[in-house]
Amino acid sequence: MRNNTISSTAQQIVLSTLNGVETEGRSVQQLIALFNSNKPTMNVALDDLEQANLAIRCHGKGQNRREKQLVWLKSSRKLWTAALPFLQSPVSGIVYSATPAQSSFFTISGETLLHERVPEFTSKAKTCYVHLEASDCDNEKRVAKLPFKKAGVNVHVVPEVAPYKKRKVRILNGAHTGFVLGAYLAGFDIVRDCMHDQVIRDYMNKMLQDEIIPILPLDKEDCEKFASAVEDRFNNPFVDHQLMSISLNSTSKWRARNMPSFLEYVEKFGKLPAVLTMSFAAYMAFYSNDIQRREEDGLVCKRPAGNEYKIQDDAFVLDFYFAHKDDDVKTLVHAVMTNTEFWGQDLTEIAGFEEATVQNLSLIRAQGAKAAYASVL
Repeated sequence: MRNNTISSTAQQIVLSTLNGVETEGRSVQQLIALFNSNKPTMNVALDDLEQANLAIRCHGKGQNRREKQLVWLKSSRKLWTAALPFLQSPVSGIVYSATPAQSSFFTISGETLLHERVPEFTSKAKTCYVHLEASDCDNEKRVAKLPFKKAGVNVHVVPEVAPYKKRKVRILNGAHTGFVLGAYLAGFDIVRDCMHDQVIRDYMNKMLQDEIIPILPLDKEDCEKFASAVEDRFNNPFVDHQLMSISLNSTSKWRARNMPSFLEYVEKFGKLPAVLTMSFAAYMAFYSNDIQRREEDGLVCKRPAGNEYKIQDDAFVLDFYFAHKDDDVKTLVHAVMTNTEFWGQDLTEIAGFEEATVQNLSLIRAQGAKAAYASVL
């Protein structure tokens, strides 16, 4: 335990148990599966629960005697009172909204969305969105009934959830799609290592701070805090988030996550956003780098370092790039940008975008993605 506080995963186990999730008698592996965790994180959580005198690990009976299982030392009636001094909520905020959630409980890439009642947490929770009827949005009694307020949760009352979802998609998801493709070509394999490289990290932060946050319909300071939390998450020492897994379906991802920020920036400032413009060239470089062959489940390319990698996307996207594998830079850029099936519009109509992409893609191929990223800092 640090600062007399149990870890977020330990808190998750406690709160889920209080909400009726069966955790008693589960092995470490079962708890890992239940809470979508990993062994080091779960062991820390269980150590914290033991140090707080809330639970112990005991050997099971019969066929399970070799596996240690979780056993609570407090009844459910007394567990909340016993655990409360050790809680510091992993949730940074609860947002009350008059706009209904899509379902009673769902998670979108690290943000847990809750509807009306809070059935459980995930350790990745950052912000919780709770739907109330419009007449209840300003009802402080509803807020006071939630036990999480006692644990120091920051509560926000807002008219709708949509701006917060946009913040998450544009900043967290947009950051991923914006830097990982070029970072992979530059020789990186996991997100954490990218955060340890000054060029890649500064590239991501410039994109967020200078090009995405300024066009979001939320308080700037709030968005900057969220962006800082995103960087901390990307630097998680217990998660080896593979860049290739993030690269899945990057065509539709760039369109959904990055293109709206790109277009809104152009409209607001009357110029191209340098980093987002480079991210589009990095996307094209990733999809066209030394194409080897088209396989049933992907497009095989070769990294500058020499190893092959397989791009996975919609078949029509992969067929397109394979058909254009022998194009020069200028021809490829024009073909990609005028493909309205990809983007829903002709991107060559945006002043200067085609010329900038030709220049950026040429730079990536000549000097490498990292040097190209450094050129826009």
